[in-house]
Amino acid sequence: GVGGEELAYIKHLVKLREQARAEKDWAQSDKIRDDLKALGVDLQDKDKIWKSKTGHMGIIVGYRGTAGPSDHEITVLVSSREKARHSNDYATSDMIRDELRAYGVDLNDKLKVWRTLEGRQGSIPTWQSIQLGGASSRVGGVVGAMPLQPMGFAGAEAAHAGDVRQQV
Repeated sequence: GVGGEELAYIKHLVKLREQARAEKDWAQSDKIRDDLKALGVDLQDKDKIWKSKTGHMGIIVGYRGTAGPSDHEITVLVSSREKARHSNDYATSDMIRDELRAYGVDLNDKLKVWRTLEGRQGSIPTWQSIQLGGASSRVGGVVGAMPLQPMGFAGAEAAHAGDVRQQV
């Protein structure tokens, strides 16, 4: 099985790969992907989730380095969590919630809103909107702007332009 050290190593490699992707260092990104595959880790980039053959799993974040998950990463992950919840895969949905919480992202299922410690926030999509392709194909749900205007709508698009760039 995967011990704590190996699990920490997998998470480290996943983060390094995302940083390589952010820097468009495709050779390094591909090498790390191959290393992870050799460890029995399946990367599901579209859903931002990794799973190992031993049953461990985690989220794929790190595009912004140490700044925590981007709005795009959070939006994809909350959509993946809703998909998992809809199919009664509570191990995956709980893992996504717990991993986001470790990065300071709070999910409020009652209000259908996610919020970061620095005041960014966005919508948690409904299952119906996910089925229609609304949540995963665009960033959409961002409603907060800068920490000084946590409820402001003006300029939210411009304020997050750096966070929502398409991740290939």
